Amino acid sequence: MEPDGSVESLVPRVRAGMFRNALVALYASVAILAVASLVGGMAALWMAQAAVPVVALTAAAVGCLAYAAVTLIRESTLLMRVIEGHGRAMRRRHASD
Repeated sequence: MEPDGSVESLVPRVRAGMFRNALVALYASVAILAVASLVGGMAALWMAQAAVPVVALTAAAVGCLAYAAVTLIRESTLLMRVIEGHGRAMRRRHASD
């Protein structure tokens, strides 16, 4: 609960945290994919058995992308609830006028 006592005042911070986490995961996946590409390229020049680190890095990046996608879906669902709540409040306010 926030100092004003409403749960709705907590929603912007929750959404901001979810959005930040999704962005961090997206940026991490891009960085990991870039490293995997560099490792793969260098390994192709020096040795043929470098598939394991490249596959591991690619799997980590795909995991980050999946986490980011799930987090963005959760955040957008929460946003929809907030918008619907504001719409109900506006309709109540106009109905009482």
